[in-house]
Amino acid sequence: MLETIGHYRIRRKIGQGAMGVVYEGWDERLERLVAIKTILEANESKEARSRLWREARSLARVNHPNVCQVFDVLEEGESLVLILELLEGQSLADRLVTGMITTSEALGIECQILRALQALHDLGIVHRDLKPSNVFLTRHGSKLLDFGLARTTDAIFAGDPDQTRTTASLTAPGLILGTPHYMAPEQASGLPAGPQIGRAHV
Repeated sequence: MLETIGHYRIRRKIGQGAMGVVYEGWDERLERLVAIKTILEANESKEARSRLWREARSLARVNHPNVCQVFDVLEEGESLVLILELLEGQSLADRLVTGMITTSEALGIECQILRALQALHDLGIVHRDLKPSNVFLTRHGSKLLDFGLARTTDAIFAGDPDQTRTTASLTAPGLILGTPHYMAPEQASGLPAGPQIGRAHV
């Protein structure tokens, strides 16, 4: 394992998923703790790198208390590395394993994540992988994580959300990406998912 990446010192491994590993790190310039997200070597491909860039660019556009903040993107050899806000707490998935959640707690989490999604949708970003493991509970509130499957659209005319164009996408029409139990119906059918679905039928 690398000891440093750029001016970030790796302290310990704190998580691992199918696509990569997350470490706790130390920013030696600003003297603060950070999260360092890397892609597993076995998954390093043009597509995997593109997904990490997509996540970084999506996160960088959002400034919201319920969305995990991105600080930097680095290239280390052939690897891309995301430097993120380090969160203290547990995922909603882990919280659900420990026992029942009260109605008031559930409503609080739901409202915070809905605010995060609204902030994303206002910027033309669709998360597409909303699930308990991508919601992190901290003492300051809930945070939405992992934008690797996010789809971004840009409004052609400011203030007119109906006139949009899809930016370069990593997903071909009909290709289904996401977590089956948590997909929107249109996403599970291989159709575009987003806040605009169904508006034309109102």
